[in-house]
Amino acid sequence: MSGLICECNENVKNLGLPNCIEKFGRPFRITFVPLYKEDGTENFIDTSTATLNKAFFDALQYNDNRYARYFPVPVDMKNVNMPKGDAVYEEFDDGSKEFVRYGSRTFEAIFKGTGPAYIGKINSHRCGKLGVLITSDTLNLGGYEKSKGKLYPLPLADSTLHAMFAFKSGNTNEGGALAFEFLNTVLDEKFSWISSSDIGIDLINEWKGMRDTTLEQVAALRSTTTFTVDITQDFGTIKTKTAVEGLVAADFVLYNVTDAGAVTISTCVESTTVPGRYAFTFTAQTNTDILRLSLGSTDAAKPFDDAGWEDVAIALQ
Repeated sequence: MSGLICECNENVKNLGLPNCIEKFGRPFRITFVPLYKEDGTENFIDTSTATLNKAFFDALQYNDNRYARYFPVPVDMKNVNMPKGDAVYEEFDDGSKEFVRYGSRTFEAIFKGTGPAYIGKINSHRCGKLGVLITSDTLNLGGYEKSKGKLYPLPLADSTLHAMFAFKSGNTNEGGALAFEFLNTVLDEKFSWISSSDIGIDLINEWKGMRDTTLEQVAALRSTTTFTVDITQDFGTIKTKTAVEGLVAADFVLYNVTDAGAVTISTCVESTTVPGRYAFTFTAQTNTDILRLSLGSTDAAKPFDDAGWEDVAIALQ
């Protein structure tokens, strides 16, 4: 059955079964995927041509283009429920009825270990054309097989994604709840998956996606050969944000906007008293030049998104 109701020329399928049927497992984590790239082509994993190793999956989760980037939600989903609504029938006055369409399937789950800021990050995906891949507790990666050997994200119904924060109560810890609805054109028989035995990455410990970061210059600590910046994430409290720690000079790229040229970083030293504060030295530049700092392509830098740094002009004096 390729249509929502039936097709007159569709062959009736046989109902025999092989001796062993592969099982997907319990939905455990999800990954948001834009349905379309900027050029209008669809995002999918071609299992017939791709080498499904860590480098392949890293290229998806750390892609510079957000329309081609895969966004893992690195938290374990609890109490996952994926009910499907009743089919819709047209009923007639003689008591008979005729099938109209399938009911819609919804996704409901709770998760722990995030916080209010993370709820906003999930909800920021609501307005796009969005799909999801589902990771099972057995590390299979499930989606939609629209054509042979190609795994597409399961498309969500527009604007149905909703996450909310739950405060701690007398018998529950704080956490989050997530819900969305799949397009009712997603046929059950098209659900398929890539087996964990064919995936060369740990989809629990190595599939965590990128993190937003904020850059702020410490204006008092600057000269024509030095500047200091604070690099933080969006988590933490109003007074103290979670710092980005452990980076070194090789993880950064420095550019002189005024002169339109690269600048060589001599040293990068992280503060021992202020987490996430980095002091840079570099080849001497002209007073009043504007510099721009960005992250490189090293393994340590890849998990952090520096898109917001483009608006931060580092002024010298």
